[in-house]
Order: sequence, then structure tokens, then C-alpha cells
Amino acid sequence: MRASLTVPPAGEPLTLAEAKLHLRVDLNDDDALITALISAAREQVEFLTGQRLITQTWELELAAGERGGLEGLLPIQSLTSASAYTLDGRWPPTLTTPQAATVTVICGFGNAQAVPSSIRQWMLLRIGTWYEQREALVSGTASELPRGFADALLDPWCVPRC
Repeated sequence: MRASLTVPPAGEPLTLAEAKLHLRVDLNDDDALITALISAAREQVEFLTGQRLITQTWELELAAGERGGLEGLLPIQSLTSASAYTLDGRWPPTLTTPQAATVTVICGFGNAQAVPSSIRQWMLLRIGTWYEQREALVSGTASELPRGFADALLDPWCVPRC
């Protein structure tokens, strides 16, 4: 299966102002960094939960006989198109066809206000950790970035993967 993002999210689940308020940052010096951290946190949530946060459109190319492929594109808002084809354009596709179907999916919770508050809170906590500890290791110690209770905020939203 090949998945391609054709229409990216129109925004992020958190605004720069929301993140700066959480971080207690008043100056604009770190705006670019904080904006990048918001995007990174969204991408991490999407990877960890298997769910897309803000509405986006994906095109999937499925091989003949392949099942599934939508697990990482939940919640599904709509399937806007589906087409099946073989190299010679016949249906049903044969097992020798490397790419047998194309499906276009619109997915995500919707806009930023539709994103569950526990996910938004996880993002703020993760952004705060990354902002305060900009390296993977703290100088002079061998400790990793803190994990633990904050990650439980994502538990209700994690999609089991096969």
C-alpha cells in the first residue's frame, strides 16, 4: 500500500498563542521554534494514536488482495472516491496487478476545536518538555526526556494496530 497526503491540514490543533501561554513566553524571539514544536507534537500524536487530528485528504493505492490500510487515517469523515484498475483497465483486478485500487479518504476530527481536550493537553505538555529540554539528554546526566502519566492522556484515542 502507498499512502499520499494530497490535502494537508489547514492548521494545527493549537495556536501559537495557546502554546506561548502554556509555556509562559511573552516575547516573539522563539515563535518559529514554538510553531515547529506544535507541528512536531501533532505529528507525534498522529503516529502514536493512529488518528489524524485536523481534516486532511489522503490517497491510498492498494495492491490486489491487500486488505486494510485505513488504520492510520482515522477518524474517517468520508471516502470521496474509489476506483479499481488493472494494468489493462479491467475489473476485477488480477493478483498479478501491483496496484489494484485507489481510494481517496477525508479524515480527521475536523477543526482545532474538534480535537479532544486530552490530546490538546498532551500536546501542550510535550511542547513544554521539548521547549525546556532542547536536547535528548540533559548535560551531565544520562536521563531521557520524561515520559509517564502524560502519555496516558492518549490512551483513549490509540487505535490498535495489527
